[in-house]
Amino acid sequence: MDVRIKNLKVTMQLGNDGVEFEIRDGEGKHIGDLLVGRANVVWCKGKTRKKNGVRVKLIKLVGMIEETARKPARRKRACPEGLVDLF
Repeated sequence: MDVRIKNLKVTMQLGNDGVEFEIRDGEGKHIGDLLVGRANVVWCKGKTRKKNGVRVKLIKLVGMIEETARKPARRKRACPEGLVDLF
């Protein structure tokens, strides 16, 4: 995974334009852009524009991350060959 800042307009505080991260996979293929602003995070998959991206309030994102961190990791059970693991 390769993450680069595309447009940095930040001194000490996050500016009005925020920070834009370019996300690429291990082979260098563009996956999308992540825009972080003062109150929102926007995920723009592929060539999606900011106005059409998935917008999440920053405080909600923090809650989602904290909730994920509280859940114990699930272990996969070995499944007999030919059966679908439903767990």
